[in-house]
Amino acid sequence: MSTADLSSLPLEDLLEELGATPSGLTTAEATERLDRYGANEIIERRKNPLLVLAGYFWVRSPG
Repeated sequence: MSTADLSSLPLEDLLEELGATPSGLTTAEATERLDRYGANEIIERRKNPLLVLAGYFWVRSPG
């Protein structure tokens, strides 16, 4: 099911689709999902400031 489909579902159907309850997940359910799907996080990718600075001076051939 796509994200758009989930946003149009009534709450009861959405909870059933996600396997959740209005009171949330139990500790066991949360642990199992964390093991299965991993942490809900976005990995920050930082650029090396020296490479950014060098990029301003890098000579690129026209073309």
